[in-house]
Amino acid sequence: MQRGVGMGTLAMLLLISFITACGVEKLLYPLPDLIEAEPDAVVACRQLGAITEMAEPDRIGQWWEARRIKKRVMQRALAMGATHIVWDVETPQMAGAIAYHCPP
Repeated sequence: MQRGVGMGTLAMLLLISFITACGVEKLLYPLPDLIEAEPDAVVACRQLGAITEMAEPDRIGQWWEARRIKKRVMQRALAMGATHIVWDVETPQMAGAIAYHCPP
């Protein structure tokens, strides 16, 4: 009779942990409903302005910070009345985009 945890059990536990962590991230930092588009998809839309957000200096490099600053950009775009957003820059330290309002 074997004692201890087998490799299959360990792999299953790691997989469950990964799936759980991904789900928790989406609950903590959900992204608003905003269409992320390419520049050619917003040609007929009205440009509302550029938005840039920077990471907090003490949070640079933390896995959730890039998602948090992206969410802040999207929230600001929604507050401007945007329906679409085109990303200019996305790094772990900053996110920048141009907000557009497109007719339905």
